[in-house]
Amino acid sequence: MNISVICSSYPRYAGDSMAPFVRSISEGLMNLGNRLEIVAPYDNAVELDQDTRLPVHRFRYSFVDQWNIMGHAKALEGDNTLKAGAYFLIIPYLITGTFELLRSTKRNRSEAIHAHWSIPNGLIGLIVSKIRRIPYIVSLHGSDIFVSKKNYLFGAINKMVLKNAKAITACSQELYGYSQANGGSGRTHLIAWGADPNIYIPVSDKRILREQAGVPKDGLIISALGRLVPKKGFNVLIEAFAKADTTKNTYLLIGGSGPQDTTLRRLAENLGVTDRVIFPGPIAWRDTPNFLNIGDIFVLPSIRDPHGNMDGLPTVLLEAMSCGQACIASDIGGVHLVVKHTKNGLLVRESSVEDLIVALNKLIKDRKLCSELGRAARRSIMDTFNWDNVSVKIREILN
Repeated sequence: MNISVICSSYPRYAGDSMAPFVRSISEGLMNLGNRLEIVAPYDNAVELDQDTRLPVHRFRYSFVDQWNIMGHAKALEGDNTLKAGAYFLIIPYLITGTFELLRSTKRNRSEAIHAHWSIPNGLIGLIVSKIRRIPYIVSLHGSDIFVSKKNYLFGAINKMVLKNAKAITACSQELYGYSQANGGSGRTHLIAWGADPNIYIPVSDKRILREQAGVPKDGLIISALGRLVPKKGFNVLIEAFAKADTTKNTYLLIGGSGPQDTTLRRLAENLGVTDRVIFPGPIAWRDTPNFLNIGDIFVLPSIRDPHGNMDGLPTVLLEAMSCGQACIASDIGGVHLVVKHTKNGLLVRESSVEDLIVALNKLIKDRKLCSELGRAARRSIMDTFNWDNVSVKIREILN
Protein backbone atom coordinates (compact mmCIF):
# COMPACT_ATOMS: atom_id res chain seq x y z
CA MET A 1 0.00 0.00 0.00
CA ASN A 2 1.19 3.54 -0.76
CA ILE A 3 0.68 5.91 2.18
CA SER A 4 1.26 9.63 2.70
CA VAL A 5 1.89 10.66 6.31
CA ILE A 6 1.08 14.18 7.54
CA CYS A 7 2.45 15.30 10.90
CA SER A 8 3.36 18.53 12.70
CA SER A 9 6.47 17.12 14.41
CA TYR A 10 9.12 14.87 12.91
CA PRO A 11 12.85 14.42 13.65
CA ARG A 12 14.68 17.32 12.03
CA TYR A 13 18.22 15.96 12.16
CA ALA A 14 20.09 12.84 13.17
CA GLY A 15 19.56 12.30 16.89
CA ASP A 16 16.65 14.73 17.23
CA SER A 17 14.34 13.85 20.13
CA MET A 18 11.30 15.47 18.51
CA ALA A 19 8.56 12.89 17.81
CA PRO A 20 10.79 9.91 16.94
CA PHE A 21 7.71 7.71 17.45
CA VAL A 22 6.22 9.06 14.19
CA ARG A 23 9.33 7.88 12.36
CA SER A 24 9.31 4.55 14.21
CA ILE A 25 5.70 3.83 13.20
CA SER A 26 6.35 4.92 9.61
CA GLU A 27 9.51 2.84 9.30
CA GLY A 28 7.62 -0.12 10.73
CA LEU A 29 4.96 0.26 8.05
CA MET A 30 7.67 0.55 5.42
CA ASN A 31 9.35 -2.63 6.67
CA LEU A 32 6.02 -4.41 6.16
CA GLY A 33 6.22 -3.66 2.44
CA ASN A 34 4.36 -0.35 2.27
CA ARG A 35 5.63 2.71 0.41
CA LEU A 36 5.54 5.93 2.44
CA GLU A 37 6.22 9.63 2.15
CA ILE A 38 6.34 12.01 5.11
CA VAL A 39 4.90 15.51 4.95
CA ALA A 40 5.95 17.78 7.82
CA PRO A 41 6.35 21.53 8.46
CA TYR A 42 9.62 23.32 7.93
CA ASP A 43 11.69 24.22 10.97
CA ASN A 44 14.91 26.23 11.07
CA ALA A 45 16.63 23.31 12.82
CA VAL A 46 16.04 20.99 9.85
CA GLU A 47 19.15 19.52 8.27
CA LEU A 48 18.95 18.25 4.73
CA ASP A 49 21.06 15.17 5.43
CA GLN A 50 18.59 13.49 7.76
CA ASP A 51 19.43 10.02 8.98
CA THR A 52 16.29 8.36 7.62
CA ARG A 53 15.24 5.91 4.92
CA LEU A 54 11.94 7.67 4.40
CA PRO A 55 11.47 10.59 1.98
CA VAL A 56 10.52 13.69 3.98
CA HIS A 57 8.91 16.71 2.31
CA ARG A 58 8.82 19.91 4.36
CA PHE A 59 6.40 22.75 3.70
CA ARG A 60 7.28 26.32 4.60
CA TYR A 61 4.36 28.39 5.87
CA SER A 62 6.42 31.45 6.87
CA PHE A 63 9.52 32.88 5.22
CA VAL A 64 10.65 34.31 8.56
CA ASP A 65 12.54 31.53 10.36
CA GLN A 66 11.55 32.56 13.88
CA TRP A 67 7.86 32.46 12.90
CA ASN A 68 7.93 28.74 12.10
CA ILE A 69 6.32 27.74 15.40
CA MET A 70 3.41 25.59 14.23
CA GLY A 71 5.19 22.32 14.87
CA HIS A 72 7.86 20.58 16.92
CA ALA A 73 6.26 21.54 20.27
CA LYS A 74 6.67 25.28 19.62
CA ALA A 75 3.04 26.37 19.29
CA LEU A 76 2.13 25.91 22.96
CA GLU A 77 3.40 28.21 25.70
CA GLY A 78 4.68 25.93 28.46
CA ASP A 79 2.52 23.14 27.03
CA ASN A 80 -0.54 25.02 28.31
CA THR A 81 -1.79 27.75 25.99
CA LEU A 82 -1.53 28.39 22.27
CA LYS A 83 0.91 31.22 21.56
CA ALA A 84 -0.73 34.37 20.24
CA GLY A 85 1.35 34.31 17.06
CA ALA A 86 0.18 30.80 16.26
CA TYR A 87 -3.35 32.00 15.53
CA PHE A 88 -2.05 34.12 12.63
CA LEU A 89 -0.14 31.15 11.22
CA ILE A 90 -2.97 28.62 11.23
CA ILE A 91 -4.35 29.54 7.79
CA PRO A 92 -0.90 29.65 6.07
CA TYR A 93 -0.07 26.32 7.73
CA LEU A 94 -3.29 24.69 6.51
CA ILE A 95 -2.92 26.05 2.96
CA THR A 96 0.72 25.12 2.45
CA GLY A 97 0.31 21.80 4.25
CA THR A 98 -2.67 20.90 2.06
CA PHE A 99 -0.79 21.68 -1.15
CA GLU A 100 2.24 19.66 -0.02
CA LEU A 101 0.06 16.69 0.93
CA LEU A 102 -1.71 16.93 -2.45
CA ARG A 103 1.68 16.79 -4.16
CA SER A 104 2.75 13.85 -1.99
CA THR A 105 -0.39 11.81 -2.64
CA LYS A 106 -0.01 12.37 -6.39
CA ARG A 107 3.73 11.66 -6.46
CA ASN A 108 3.41 8.61 -4.21
CA ARG A 109 0.15 7.43 -5.81
CA SER A 110 -1.10 7.14 -2.26
CA GLU A 111 -4.02 4.89 -1.44
CA ALA A 112 -4.38 6.22 2.11
CA ILE A 113 -3.36 9.09 4.38
CA HIS A 114 -2.10 8.70 7.95
CA ALA A 115 -2.50 11.93 9.95
CA HIS A 116 -0.69 12.29 13.28
CA TRP A 117 -2.50 14.74 15.62
CA SER A 118 -6.10 15.46 14.66
CA ILE A 119 -5.49 19.21 15.04
CA PRO A 120 -4.24 20.61 12.70
CA ASN A 121 -3.11 17.70 10.52
CA GLY A 122 -6.35 15.74 10.60
CA LEU A 123 -8.07 18.68 8.88
CA ILE A 124 -5.42 18.66 6.13
CA GLY A 125 -5.89 14.91 5.80
CA LEU A 126 -9.67 15.38 5.53
CA ILE A 127 -9.39 18.02 2.78
CA VAL A 128 -6.94 16.01 0.69
CA SER A 129 -8.88 12.79 1.18
CA LYS A 130 -11.98 14.48 -0.27
CA ILE A 131 -10.03 15.81 -3.24
CA ARG A 132 -8.14 12.58 -3.94
CA ARG A 133 -11.01 10.32 -2.89
CA ILE A 134 -8.79 8.20 -0.69
CA PRO A 135 -9.37 7.35 3.01
CA TYR A 136 -7.46 8.75 5.94
CA ILE A 137 -6.83 7.58 9.49
CA VAL A 138 -5.88 9.74 12.47
CA SER A 139 -3.56 8.97 15.40
CA LEU A 140 -4.30 10.97 18.55
CA HIS A 141 -1.39 11.96 20.79
CA GLY A 142 -2.86 14.20 23.50
CA SER A 143 -2.01 17.83 22.73
CA ASP A 144 -4.48 17.80 19.82
CA ILE A 145 -7.34 16.86 22.15
CA PHE A 146 -6.14 19.28 24.85
CA VAL A 147 -6.30 22.18 22.37
CA SER A 148 -9.70 21.01 21.08
CA LYS A 149 -11.17 21.09 24.58
CA LYS A 150 -9.97 24.65 25.14
CA ASN A 151 -11.38 26.22 21.97
CA TYR A 152 -14.92 25.81 20.63
CA LEU A 153 -13.89 26.23 16.97
CA PHE A 154 -11.03 23.75 17.29
CA GLY A 155 -13.38 21.34 19.04
CA ALA A 156 -15.92 21.57 16.21
CA ILE A 157 -13.20 21.01 13.60
CA ASN A 158 -11.88 18.07 15.57
CA LYS A 159 -15.32 16.42 15.66
CA MET A 160 -15.57 16.83 11.89
CA VAL A 161 -12.13 15.28 11.43
CA LEU A 162 -12.94 12.30 13.66
CA LYS A 163 -16.38 11.82 12.10
CA ASN A 164 -14.92 11.56 8.57
CA ALA A 165 -11.86 9.46 9.44
CA LYS A 166 -12.04 5.81 8.43
CA ALA A 167 -10.28 4.93 11.68
CA ILE A 168 -8.70 6.58 14.73
CA THR A 169 -5.96 5.28 17.01
CA ALA A 170 -5.62 6.35 20.65
CA CYS A 171 -2.75 5.55 23.02
CA SER A 172 -4.71 6.11 26.24
CA GLN A 173 -8.18 5.44 27.63
CA GLU A 174 -8.85 9.17 27.90
CA LEU A 175 -8.08 9.77 24.22
CA TYR A 176 -10.11 6.69 23.29
CA GLY A 177 -13.10 7.94 25.27
CA TYR A 178 -12.88 11.42 23.76
CA SER A 179 -12.81 10.00 20.24
CA GLN A 180 -15.72 7.68 20.90
CA ALA A 181 -17.80 10.57 22.21
CA ASN A 182 -16.82 13.07 19.51
CA GLY A 183 -17.38 11.46 16.15
CA GLY A 184 -15.16 8.38 16.27
CA SER A 185 -17.61 5.92 17.79
CA GLY A 186 -17.02 2.37 16.59
CA ARG A 187 -13.91 3.33 14.61
CA THR A 188 -11.47 4.09 17.41
CA HIS A 189 -8.71 1.60 18.26
CA LEU A 190 -6.86 1.63 21.59
CA ILE A 191 -3.22 0.92 20.75
CA ALA A 192 -0.38 1.31 23.24
CA TRP A 193 2.85 2.66 21.77
CA GLY A 194 6.12 0.77 21.84
CA ALA A 195 9.90 0.92 21.91
CA ASP A 196 12.64 -0.62 19.81
CA PRO A 197 14.26 -3.45 21.83
CA ASN A 198 17.14 -3.53 19.34
CA ILE A 199 18.08 0.06 20.18
CA TYR A 200 17.14 0.17 23.87
CA ILE A 201 19.24 -2.69 25.22
CA PRO A 202 20.17 -3.24 28.89
CA VAL A 203 23.77 -2.49 29.83
CA SER A 204 25.14 -4.55 32.70
CA ASP A 205 28.18 -2.40 33.57
CA LYS A 206 26.94 1.15 34.21
CA ARG A 207 30.24 2.56 35.45
CA ILE A 208 31.56 3.50 32.01
CA LEU A 209 28.33 5.25 31.06
CA ARG A 210 28.28 7.11 34.36
CA GLU A 211 31.87 8.21 33.93
CA GLN A 212 31.13 9.48 30.40
CA ALA A 213 28.10 11.39 31.69
CA GLY A 214 30.03 12.90 34.58
CA VAL A 215 27.83 11.39 37.29
CA PRO A 216 28.97 9.34 40.31
CA LYS A 217 30.09 5.83 39.30
CA ASP A 218 29.05 4.30 42.59
CA GLY A 219 25.85 4.55 44.56
CA LEU A 220 22.21 4.41 43.52
CA ILE A 221 20.90 6.59 40.71
CA ILE A 222 17.23 7.34 40.13
CA SER A 223 16.61 8.78 36.68
CA ALA A 224 13.87 10.65 34.82
CA LEU A 225 13.73 12.17 31.37
CA GLY A 226 11.42 14.61 29.60
CA ARG A 227 10.69 18.24 28.83
CA LEU A 228 10.84 20.40 31.95
CA VAL A 229 7.17 21.41 31.86
CA PRO A 230 4.46 21.09 34.56
CA LYS A 231 2.71 17.99 33.16
CA LYS A 232 5.89 15.92 33.59
CA GLY A 233 5.56 16.20 37.38
CA PHE A 234 9.27 16.56 38.13
CA ASN A 235 8.47 18.79 41.10
CA VAL A 236 6.59 15.85 42.66
CA LEU A 237 9.60 13.60 42.04
CA ILE A 238 12.09 16.02 43.60
CA GLU A 239 9.93 16.42 46.69
CA ALA A 240 9.52 12.65 47.04
CA PHE A 241 13.26 12.11 46.55
CA ALA A 242 14.04 14.63 49.28
CA LYS A 243 11.76 12.81 51.74
CA ALA A 244 12.54 9.20 50.78
CA ASP A 245 14.95 6.96 52.67
CA THR A 246 17.94 7.93 50.57
CA THR A 247 21.59 8.23 51.56
CA LYS A 248 24.35 10.58 50.47
CA ASN A 249 25.19 8.03 47.75
CA THR A 250 21.70 8.19 46.22
CA TYR A 251 21.30 10.62 43.31
CA LEU A 252 18.43 11.88 41.17
CA LEU A 253 19.24 12.49 37.51
CA ILE A 254 16.66 14.52 35.53
CA GLY A 255 17.42 14.86 31.84
CA GLY A 256 15.75 17.43 29.60
CA SER A 257 15.23 21.14 29.15
CA GLY A 258 12.27 23.49 29.32
CA PRO A 259 10.67 26.49 31.02
CA GLN A 260 10.67 24.89 34.49
CA ASP A 261 14.45 24.47 34.62
CA THR A 262 15.08 27.31 37.08
CA THR A 263 12.00 26.45 39.17
CA LEU A 264 13.05 22.82 39.61
CA ARG A 265 16.63 23.73 40.51
CA ARG A 266 15.34 26.17 43.10
CA LEU A 267 13.03 23.49 44.54
CA ALA A 268 15.96 21.08 44.93
CA GLU A 269 17.92 23.82 46.69
CA ASN A 270 15.06 24.67 49.03
CA LEU A 271 14.65 20.99 49.96
CA GLY A 272 18.37 20.66 50.69
CA VAL A 273 19.15 18.09 47.98
CA THR A 274 20.76 20.31 45.36
CA ASP A 275 24.04 18.37 45.72
CA ARG A 276 22.26 15.10 44.87
CA VAL A 277 19.87 16.26 42.12
CA ILE A 278 21.65 16.46 38.77
CA PHE A 279 20.33 18.30 35.71
CA PRO A 280 22.45 17.30 32.69
CA GLY A 281 20.34 19.35 30.27
CA PRO A 282 18.76 18.22 26.98
CA ILE A 283 19.44 14.64 25.87
CA ALA A 284 19.59 13.95 22.12
CA TRP A 285 17.41 11.04 21.02
CA ARG A 286 20.42 9.02 19.88
CA ASP A 287 21.87 9.39 23.40
CA THR A 288 18.72 8.24 25.24
CA PRO A 289 19.67 4.52 25.30
CA ASN A 290 22.86 5.39 27.21
CA PHE A 291 21.07 7.88 29.46
CA LEU A 292 18.36 5.39 30.38
CA ASN A 293 20.99 2.77 31.21
CA ILE A 294 22.82 5.05 33.64
CA GLY A 295 20.26 4.70 36.41
CA ASP A 296 19.04 1.87 38.59
CA ILE A 297 15.43 3.06 38.91
CA PHE A 298 13.45 5.04 36.33
CA VAL A 299 10.55 7.28 37.38
CA LEU A 300 7.77 8.72 35.22
CA PRO A 301 6.01 11.16 37.60
CA SER A 302 3.54 12.57 35.01
CA ILE A 303 0.57 14.59 36.25
CA ARG A 304 -2.46 16.41 34.90
CA ASP A 305 -1.27 20.02 35.04
CA PRO A 306 -3.44 22.92 36.32
CA HIS A 307 -4.68 23.56 32.77
CA GLY A 308 -5.77 19.95 32.30
CA ASN A 309 -2.92 18.99 29.96
CA MET A 310 -1.46 15.53 30.39
CA ASP A 311 0.57 12.92 28.54
CA GLY A 312 -1.08 10.13 26.56
CA LEU A 313 1.59 7.44 26.85
CA PRO A 314 5.16 8.78 26.95
CA THR A 315 7.42 6.57 24.86
CA VAL A 316 10.31 7.29 27.24
CA LEU A 317 8.64 4.94 29.73
CA LEU A 318 8.63 2.10 27.21
CA GLU A 319 12.23 2.86 26.28
CA ALA A 320 13.27 2.68 29.95
CA MET A 321 11.41 -0.63 30.27
CA SER A 322 13.23 -1.90 27.19
CA CYS A 323 16.53 -1.01 28.90
CA GLY A 324 15.55 -3.31 31.76
CA GLN A 325 14.96 -0.51 34.24
CA ALA A 326 12.83 -0.98 37.34
CA CYS A 327 10.15 1.62 36.62
CA ILE A 328 7.83 3.64 38.82
CA ALA A 329 5.12 5.46 36.89
CA SER A 330 2.07 7.60 37.58
CA ASP A 331 -1.16 5.77 36.80
CA ILE A 332 -2.24 8.32 34.22
CA GLY A 333 -3.12 8.29 30.53
CA GLY A 334 -2.17 5.03 28.86
CA VAL A 335 0.50 4.05 31.40
CA HIS A 336 -1.63 1.25 32.90
CA LEU A 337 -1.79 -0.37 29.45
CA VAL A 338 1.91 -1.26 29.67
CA VAL A 339 2.81 -1.21 33.38
CA LYS A 340 1.18 -3.92 35.47
CA HIS A 341 1.61 -3.07 39.13
CA THR A 342 4.19 -5.28 40.92
CA LYS A 343 4.51 -7.42 37.76
CA ASN A 344 6.75 -5.33 35.48
CA GLY A 345 6.82 -2.03 37.39
CA LEU A 346 5.12 -0.01 40.10
CA LEU A 347 2.15 2.32 39.62
CA VAL A 348 1.48 5.31 41.87
CA ARG A 349 -1.33 7.85 42.02
CA GLU A 350 -0.51 10.92 39.97
CA SER A 351 0.58 13.96 42.01
CA SER A 352 0.92 11.80 45.14
CA VAL A 353 4.23 12.54 46.85
CA GLU A 354 3.35 10.00 49.53
CA ASP A 355 2.78 7.16 47.03
CA LEU A 356 6.01 7.98 45.26
CA ILE A 357 7.97 7.97 48.54
CA VAL A 358 6.61 4.50 49.36
CA ALA A 359 7.50 3.17 45.90
CA LEU A 360 10.99 4.68 45.98
CA ASN A 361 11.68 3.27 49.44
CA LYS A 362 10.50 -0.14 48.32
CA LEU A 363 12.93 -0.31 45.40
CA ILE A 364 15.79 1.39 47.23
CA LYS A 365 15.65 -1.28 49.95
CA ASP A 366 14.95 -4.28 47.70
CA ARG A 367 17.51 -4.53 44.89
CA LYS A 368 16.33 -8.06 44.06
CA LEU A 369 12.88 -6.69 43.30
CA CYS A 370 14.50 -4.04 41.10
CA SER A 371 16.17 -6.74 39.03
CA GLU A 372 12.97 -8.80 38.77
CA LEU A 373 10.87 -5.84 37.66
CA GLY A 374 13.55 -4.77 35.18
CA ARG A 375 13.68 -8.20 33.55
CA ALA A 376 9.88 -8.38 33.39
CA ALA A 377 9.73 -4.89 31.86
CA ARG A 378 12.21 -5.89 29.17
CA ARG A 379 10.15 -9.01 28.35
CA SER A 380 7.03 -6.84 27.99
CA ILE A 381 8.73 -4.80 25.28
CA MET A 382 10.23 -7.83 23.54
CA ASP A 383 6.94 -9.71 23.46
CA THR A 384 4.28 -7.01 23.10
CA PHE A 385 5.05 -3.30 23.26
CA ASN A 386 7.40 -2.76 20.34
CA TRP A 387 7.09 -0.75 17.13
CA ASP A 388 6.88 -3.86 14.95
CA ASN A 389 3.69 -4.92 16.71
CA VAL A 390 2.29 -1.37 16.63
CA SER A 391 2.96 -1.15 12.89
CA VAL A 392 1.26 -4.49 12.27
CA LYS A 393 -1.87 -3.23 14.06
CA ILE A 394 -1.90 0.00 12.07
CA ARG A 395 -1.34 -1.90 8.83
CA GLU A 396 -4.38 -4.05 9.64
CA ILE A 397 -6.43 -0.90 10.19
CA LEU A 398 -5.22 0.59 6.90
CA ASN A 399 -5.95 -2.62 5.02
